[in-house]
Amino acid sequence: SGVLRLAEEFALARSYTERLDLRAASLSQDVGTLSGGNQQKIVIAKWLATAPRVIILDEPTKGIDIGSKAAVHG
Repeated sequence: SGVLRLAEEFALARSYTERLDLRAASLSQDVGTLSGGNQQKIVIAKWLATAPRVIILDEPTKGIDIGSKAAVHG
């Protein structure tokens, strides 16, 4: 209906923050201020939040640190 439900939005963000081991000071932090690995994890979280039946990723961990790679693969 075009209405944002902020509580649900933050709950979903918190869920993916824990699931992908996202490192940010808060959920309100600008994405541009995060490391490249954390930015990449946010993009993946956005895709996963749409509940796709199939998701195809081409080198989703290219150029990110080992810790972020483990979180993405997990």
